Amino acid sequence: MQDIEKNIIEQIDRRKDELVDYLKKIINFPSENEGIPGTGKETDLQNFIYDDLKKYGFAKVEKISENNSGNRPNIAATFGEGSTENDLILNAHADTVPVKVEERKKWFSDPFNAVVKDNKVFGRGANDCKGGLASMIFAAKILKDLKIKLRNNLYIVSSIGEEAQEGETIGAALVAKKGYRPKLAIIGEPSNCEIHVESSGIFYFELKIVGKEAHTCVRNQVLFPQRYGLPSGTEIGVDAIDKVIPFIRLMQKIETENCHRWKSATSNGGGYPIPSDKQGLGYFTITPSKISGGEYIGSVCGFVSVIFSVWYPSWEKEENVARDIKEKIMYLAKTDSWLSENLPEFIYPTLQHWRPFKTPLDNKGVQLLGNVIEEIQKTPPMYSAFKATCDGTFFQDAGIPSIVLGPGGIDMAAHGPNEYVPIDELVKCAKAYAIFASRWCNSL
Repeated sequence: MQDIEKNIIEQIDRRKDELVDYLKKIINFPSENEGIPGTGKETDLQNFIYDDLKKYGFAKVEKISENNSGNRPNIAATFGEGSTENDLILNAHADTVPVKVEERKKWFSDPFNAVVKDNKVFGRGANDCKGGLASMIFAAKILKDLKIKLRNNLYIVSSIGEEAQEGETIGAALVAKKGYRPKLAIIGEPSNCEIHVESSGIFYFELKIVGKEAHTCVRNQVLFPQRYGLPSGTEIGVDAIDKVIPFIRLMQKIETENCHRWKSATSNGGGYPIPSDKQGLGYFTITPSKISGGEYIGSVCGFVSVIFSVWYPSWEKEENVARDIKEKIMYLAKTDSWLSENLPEFIYPTLQHWRPFKTPLDNKGVQLLGNVIEEIQKTPPMYSAFKATCDGTFFQDAGIPSIVLGPGGIDMAAHGPNEYVPIDELVKCAKAYAIFASRWCNSL
């Protein structure tokens, strides 16, 4: 490690309280996004970041918004001497999930008044992913303060709309469309400081099961055979809840079989080269995330609707996974006398569907970042996969290889009460971003 890089590490260690204070400031700007396009409230935070970066004297600081409206802008700051032969984006999203009334009761402190406790910063977005955003901005400031010259451009991007998949339209994708197309992007999502070279994909489908309403007092006739002359079973009614349970069990069976069948060094749980990643097994899941049904409390349930959330690995095509699930659902339906005549309705696509990204392990950016991490932590880097989705997909769509590296982990109450990020990981990532940028942006 060169003397200048040792100086970077020394400066970040000495000034880590500045990093923590900056994170607290941006947490204290509520930038909630309801998960529905158009509901993000990032503008005040983005204006603060814009003003801060302008005051710091970066070569160019730009607001990028849909139709140049100025509302909900992405912020892009440029640092470097102008070459784009080996330029770099450090990107993190500014929006967070909301804090609802019932969740707020479970916080030990105000989620929008960040606090430090047990060497952790608590607050909404601390983990997802204002911690990464703060570390990226702080890393760039350290480089600037140390007067480190970058031959190729470093772009610091605070993007909007990630929590509602708006990165595909008015967030990260718009930044790339406006000309920020570097040779590599690092995404500051929580990765436990592991190098995530791919992500999962997600889609939703809805399964509708039709039953037959009947008075609840005749449920005995619906369930049990009756003496000769009395109607029973489907002649009386069909409990849609009873009919849907085998399909939920089927989804659990598909989950298990695919996790046994699909193998990957980075996304199968374990990590590469030493299997000790922090996100664990089970990268293919099917969750019954919303269930509704019935129309009257005095009737056997006449219909059930289940929305399933499907996470799938990067090497599979969404449409193939969906087709396989549908085929198994219809096969199971034909084993039931009622459902074979009243087939379930499989509705796909519905709601969000978000493609994964994947960058090869032998990508030169991946390898260089691995070297940097190893030098900082004195142990080999962990190459693994992001179990969720992120803006890396939309940079990949623009032809920009992407890597996820950020402080914290999804298990640190991301999207939940008492969300936090460890200060040690904020510091480690700031060091990694700064040293990597100094090497990458000065190489050919």
